[in-house]
Amino acid sequence: MKGVHNMNGYSIRSGLNILLFTIAAYIVYGCTLADVYNMQDMEGTVVDKATGEPLEGVMVIEVWEAGGGFEGHTVDYLPLRETETGSDGRYEFSARGTQHVDEGFLTADSPRLIYFKPGYIFTSESNRYHPDRRFEFNRRSDWHQKTIELESFEGTPEEHAKDLERFDAVLSNLAGAGRQCLWMGIPRTLAMVRKEDIRQTQLGADPKVGISAPWRLDELRKCSSFSGFFEVYSDEMD
Repeated sequence: MKGVHNMNGYSIRSGLNILLFTIAAYIVYGCTLADVYNMQDMEGTVVDKATGEPLEGVMVIEVWEAGGGFEGHTVDYLPLRETETGSDGRYEFSARGTQHVDEGFLTADSPRLIYFKPGYIFTSESNRYHPDRRFEFNRRSDWHQKTIELESFEGTPEEHAKDLERFDAVLSNLAGAGRQCLWMGIPRTLAMVRKEDIRQTQLGADPKVGISAPWRLDELRKCSSFSGFFEVYSDEMD
């Protein structure tokens, strides 16, 4: 009977070990799924909503957001990237490839694409939401190879200034919580906003645009890649 007892004890311990190993494997596998992604290339076209004609010179910002916790609140962003539409209205972003997200996981609606051109109402498009989407390995914008329509602004200069302020708020939110260096990836967009701020101020609209303030530039000087950023930023301002 003693031998049988030992055998049963051994079987129980072996079963527990296998169970614990299986649980650990699932945890590791789950974490791998949650923080390693293959971010694929994307392209699209931007047109005037009224005429259907392609729009040149639209700045497009690619935003990959990392969430954390059960509710997926924002914990960080991947480095921002920008591109500009050509004469045919087309834009593209190269693939980022397989990357590990250092903190949290890619939110289900990432990536978000933001479209900005002076004289038009800025807009943004995100991926459709699904709670399990954050576990998908291959990620790409739902707007890949699709057409975005921008609406020409027809309001008063004051209303136009308010729209620029809203766009400024979107960019400022991305750089919140000490993430000013995130802006290093979008120098041409910031230069365009600054030019538009100056233009509207000269027209008497006086938009309240924080990213054009001198103290913002002082903050950006602390970023390790500032010299490269300023080279592009200053060239665009000339």
